[in-house]
Amino acid sequence: MESMTKVLGLVLLSSVAAISTDDPTDIKGLVSTSVTICGDDYIWSDIASASGVNGIKGINWKDIEDTMDDFLGDQDTFLEQIDTKIQNLKEEIARKKGEASSRTITEEEITELVKKAVEHETSFKSKDAAIKTACGKPGMMMLDGNRPNPQGFENGLMVMESIAGEFFDGKISQKDYVESEMKTFTRVCEDSLGFQRTGNDKADDLASYCDEMCAELARTVQDVSNMKSPTRKTDVRKLERELQRAETQKAERFAKKKECTDAKTRIFEFQKYLKALAADMAIKHVLFQRAEWALADAQKALLSLTQDLEKQSELVDKANKGLSDLGVRAAGAKQNMDEATSLLADAKYSLDTETDDLNALMADMEDVRAAEKFADEVKEKLSTMLMQMDGFAEECVREPVRNIGLSEETKVYEGEFFVEQVSNSGATQDVKAAVGAFYNYCENTAKDIFELVKDKIDLSPLCDLQDEDATMQEITQAVQERKDAVVHSIETVQSWLDPFKG
Repeated sequence: MESMTKVLGLVLLSSVAAISTDDPTDIKGLVSTSVTICGDDYIWSDIASASGVNGIKGINWKDIEDTMDDFLGDQDTFLEQIDTKIQNLKEEIARKKGEASSRTITEEEITELVKKAVEHETSFKSKDAAIKTACGKPGMMMLDGNRPNPQGFENGLMVMESIAGEFFDGKISQKDYVESEMKTFTRVCEDSLGFQRTGNDKADDLASYCDEMCAELARTVQDVSNMKSPTRKTDVRKLERELQRAETQKAERFAKKKECTDAKTRIFEFQKYLKALAADMAIKHVLFQRAEWALADAQKALLSLTQDLEKQSELVDKANKGLSDLGVRAAGAKQNMDEATSLLADAKYSLDTETDDLNALMADMEDVRAAEKFADEVKEKLSTMLMQMDGFAEECVREPVRNIGLSEETKVYEGEFFVEQVSNSGATQDVKAAVGAFYNYCENTAKDIFELVKDKIDLSPLCDLQDEDATMQEITQAVQERKDAVVHSIETVQSWLDPFKG
């Protein structure tokens, strides 16, 4: 039971599931040969194909070490290159953030852009015509009584993109960084095209198309501004995303390097252990051989001594018989002969005892030798089995997890994959702005439009909203909870990359 407990302890230490095979001496069936080590599929197959110490000794360890070293060298080269890229990106981001801030487009510049758009030959051809026709509203006539261009509204929007592009390019060349602002642009555009605000939003909207045209012009100019501005936040965010991708690539390559380094350490420690075990077995064989020769020599000497004693015993018997035949009754000679006979009998008895002890010792030595041999074979096979079982876990658990980009070195927060508090994310402000724009549209535009069609369909529930801050808080909380759940799942999976987990 104690031995079984030790074996189970070693198996559990390998942190893999127990497996069985029909032939316990065959280690090839324990894992498949598709484990990738240091980018090579054949390293593991070479190790898995070996059986026993002699098979391990026959592996071309030099080729395996060279393959691993080449792979580690490639990772070092890539890491040097990606470090340079990361440093350059950080410097570029710092430079972008440190550049002169842009200014907001002026009302005069907005008026000029609107004027160019409506005066284009494909549009209304003149600003007065746009004002007189309420930006192309059907039924409105020009000053000369002619019908306005039906495509004036649409074409004015189309030409604004190129007009705005020329405007921003010119400003950039002068290092005069300008950014548009939709709300300001819309208001100035409406004023420039004579849009009337009487206080009755419904009547004002129905009386003119200029509010719609200005809203579209503002959106077009804003898109061009975002694209052209060298100081825009989106440009910095793009660099930051690229930096994050580079840091992710660095983390992945570093993880591969560490994985290869760890595999190299494990494999060559395994080789070193089996090599030492083989050397130990060889030394034991020599010692046992010497002990066996010593016992054999002792047995031979004991046999020779036994034969000599038997000869001496025969001589003593003859001497006693001779004395009897001669009738010699010398008390002293007889006493000495009896003592010699007694001593000879004692020596023969002791010699027989030593012979039995020597035979028992030789039998014990054979038992010890067999025990040592099987103990060493158990060590050999157990070590090989644990190595193979670790490879089994590597193929079925750890390698697939790493292949999806999650390694032991991945830091979900330190690597900027996730933010601990989503409210600190830049995207939070974008969502907040979008929520604010939606609330503003509902309150200032949609509700009046809904009133126009209320007798047909009641759309007012679409804008029946709770407090804006409460909505934003709910959105943030939902994203935070989802993020926390995802991070917990990732960290749980990541924990199984530890070979001692189980």
